Amino acid sequence: MTGKQSALGGYVPYLAMLVAWVAMGGSLYFSEVLRWPPCTLCWWQRGFMYPLTLIIPASIILRWRNMHRLILPMVIIGGCISAYHYAEIMFPALIPPAPCAPDSPPCTMDLLRAYTRVDWLAIPLLAFTGFTLIAISMAIFGRARPWEPDEDDDETDIPELAQLQR
Repeated sequence: MTGKQSALGGYVPYLAMLVAWVAMGGSLYFSEVLRWPPCTLCWWQRGFMYPLTLIIPASIILRWRNMHRLILPMVIIGGCISAYHYAEIMFPALIPPAPCAPDSPPCTMDLLRAYTRVDWLAIPLLAFTGFTLIAISMAIFGRARPWEPDEDDDETDIPELAQLQR
């Protein structure tokens, strides 16, 4: 792809980073400021989202061309957990509840729905939206390959490696 074709791909890692930071900030706001305790499935979703707040910026700084290969599996798994959790909340008669830790709230309870009184809005839906946006961003990045060296560019990303190749 030419530089113009991959221009969008160069910006989407920053969108993914912003989404991961907002998702982490939102979940910390719910648990630390509003004092809403996270359930077991919320902890699993956090386990897949929180590392992205460090992996994505580090990948951007290092201009890691294959970041999508690490990030996509994480967001797909996290998104599946979010989708299951959302279905468990919205359709409790159809989806069997996940086993919860004795000291955590039940996974079928969502305080955001109770607080806002918006029937379809739940914390797992917010997490699913974040995972989906990051997945789309990484798919665009992987397809566009914006940080690939040009065909006529014989230098590598690492100056020491370029000296060794000469």
